[in-house]
Amino acid sequence: MDSPAMFIRGSAGRLEAARPVFRGCDPARPPEWIPLDDALSGIDRSVRRPFVAIDSDSLALGALGTEVMKNLKVRGMDIWLMATVETTDDVLDAFNMGADKLMVPLDRVRSMKELRDMNSVSDSIIPTMFSVSDGVRTIGGVKPVLEALDEMADEGFFRCCIVDPGDTVDWDAVLEENPSAVPFTAADVPGEGIRIKPALRWPSRRQRWPSRTSPRWGTRRFRRR
Repeated sequence: MDSPAMFIRGSAGRLEAARPVFRGCDPARPPEWIPLDDALSGIDRSVRRPFVAIDSDSLALGALGTEVMKNLKVRGMDIWLMATVETTDDVLDAFNMGADKLMVPLDRVRSMKELRDMNSVSDSIIPTMFSVSDGVRTIGGVKPVLEALDEMADEGFFRCCIVDPGDTVDWDAVLEENPSAVPFTAADVPGEGIRIKPALRWPSRRQRWPSRTSPRWGTRRFRRR
């Protein structure tokens, strides 16, 4: 089962959506934002499944925001929020705002201790790792993908998401060893589990989406304090 994913942002009191584009671990600027309702019009909601809401401003600025989740409602779908989460307090704030699952980019978590504390307060956390040329970004740096997944399993996280913007992950090997892993990719992958892809039926056809060489989101990356 594939689940749709979109960048979501708040703008002038309304929510807007864009097809997600990444450059490495960072969001890239999409060429066009459209009203969220228009973006959702192309999504099949006849079968209940996750809707991945990527708070692009949160990822770009390095802090959990409130604008997206406090206004986000998607009929017939479970909200999986991907946002910058550094501490257990961020986890509590995200779930208080209505997220069903919280996708936590591990390269933004302050420490393994914080991740363990997050796990102690909620079983609805999905550790999320971005693939790079030599592995995946996780707490403490880059590790081979299978090693990183094994480490998460040892910590009690058996479902992890791997964002693979370059379609470079060997999914046959990953899913053979970790059948509960959640692929976030535009490529076809084996298995019948939850797979996440950018929304494919996008209402606007006026512009092509950028390639992986797109400019970074804004002019600088704000790091956590």
